Amino acid sequence: MFRTLFDSYRTIWNGKFEHTLDVENECIATRFNVRLEDLDGGEVELRNCNFWHCRDGKFERVYAFMNDANVLR
Repeated sequence: MFRTLFDSYRTIWNGKFEHTLDVENECIATRFNVRLEDLDGGEVELRNCNFWHCRDGKFERVYAFMNDANVLR
């Protein structure tokens, strides 16, 4: 999954993170922006959300949502 991402884009930037935590239910929601530059100089901008579920203080699973094409394939 990540090999394709790293092989397809010259520049990968993730930033402007906003986190919301639900300590009692061990959940985290993260909203962030992504900027990619492909090998031909084309640019892609995404606004993504990840939803983390924890158990006993450790990550158990994550769901990732992208506002455009899935660049992790």
